[in-house]
Amino acid sequence: CGAFLPIGVGLGKALVSILAPVVLGATRPLLLVPASLRAQTRQKVIPSMAQHWRLHSELVVRGYSELSVASGSGMLEQLAPDLVILDEAHAAKNRSSARTRRLARYLREHPDTVVVAMSGTATKRSILDYWHLLGWCLGPARMPLPSRWPDVAVWAAALDEGHPEPAHPGALEDAFCAAGESPR
Repeated sequence: CGAFLPIGVGLGKALVSILAPVVLGATRPLLLVPASLRAQTRQKVIPSMAQHWRLHSELVVRGYSELSVASGSGMLEQLAPDLVILDEAHAAKNRSSARTRRLARYLREHPDTVVVAMSGTATKRSILDYWHLLGWCLGPARMPLPSRWPDVAVWAAALDEGHPEPAHPGALEDAFCAAGESPR
């Protein structure tokens, strides 16, 4: 089981991302970061933390942008990570982007892959921004949101501010309660 961690700026995402491979016993960990943080992570963060912590010697650090380009289409299969750490996970919120589709395909084809996702800004608009990330991290049995699309779409209509088609009061009860049942 992985983790979905809404951690704000300066509150330890780097430490978690660097130590997770050791704590979780990964064999082939992959840390995905925004391209602007890749060099800093490799040249400053990891060496600094190595002075104080036992780090995983096989941790691979790549940028999300490397998954977005055509030459990155086989990157996940080539690296074959058993742990994927998504630092600034909101970079994978767009389910139609190449990077997110490639991650989704890899995780679907390798269901034993553990995912740890961290972001201080997982969403600004909709639960649909991070719904798929929760699924990757926690799996359908542990998700706090419905794991099926039609069900989460009802939740989004009921919960998202400014939803184009807001749900009527009681929509969640209508969708999830059998005749005669109450939400309790």
